[in-house]
Amino acid sequence: MKAFWCLFALEKCPPGFDPFFVGETSPDACLRFAMDVKREWHEAKSYCESLLPGGYLAILDEENLHWSVISYILSHPEMLNEGFHIGCTDEVNEGV
Repeated sequence: MKAFWCLFALEKCPPGFDPFFVGETSPDACLRFAMDVKREWHEAKSYCESLLPGGYLAILDEENLHWSVISYILSHPEMLNEGFHIGCTDEVNEGV
């Protein structure tokens, strides 16, 4: 089981979510890193979807957002040894 990110695309981040800026204006993403309870991938996905309408397990398919998240993790020592889920899975074809 792993920690995970929940992602929302909102103009203003709700409490408990960190804004991530890819551009220079309003946040491109509001992310919540859930380390309090470790979950399997499907549980993490369901949890994120239950938090707010439109929420989902983070998909880091935009390069600048991907690097922003990596920088965030690197600046938080408590996260460096964590594995975490994102919004893709290899359940159809293991390893892919």
